[in-house]
Amino acid sequence: MIIEPLRNYGVESRLVLACEEYCKENAISYLGLDVNPTDNSAAKRLYERLGYHAVGEMHLDGVYEYTDEQGNQGKYEDWCIDMIKRM
Repeated sequence: MIIEPLRNYGVESRLVLACEEYCKENAISYLGLDVNPTDNSAAKRLYERLGYHAVGEMHLDGVYEYTDEQGNQGKYEDWCIDMIKRM
């Protein structure tokens, strides 16, 4: 995930393309990633534009503890889908 101030500058696209280039140079046939389609729909659209497609159902990627701006603590469940692209 790209932090908010760096979004919309093509950073994520360049990172994904660099990973794809690495895969091609090292004869890696597929590149996969996880994305939360609800919390990060813009990233999911980007990955689809780059040729990735969903290959699995939503799954729990992790449970993370957090503290909000008011000091309240909680837990966040990150649900993701698997996406893959043939190199």
